Amino acid sequence: MNYIYIFLLYIDGVVTRLHDGKCGVQCRGDVVQGLLFADDTSLVASDKEGLERSLDVLVKWCEE
Repeated sequence: MNYIYIFLLYIDGVVTRLHDGKCGVQCRGDVVQGLLFADDTSLVASDKEGLERSLDVLVKWCEE
């Protein structure tokens, strides 16, 4: 059970980076950077450039 908490701490870095990179879409006053469930991640964007920016942030995070 403790492993899930370690994973959540680890994966939170992706969301933080996406937020800092101004990635995501507006949804009822909030910005949604992506959808995460278990070890699956979906990025969301309103246009091609936004999706490319999100992918760049994700790739950089993965490389680090």
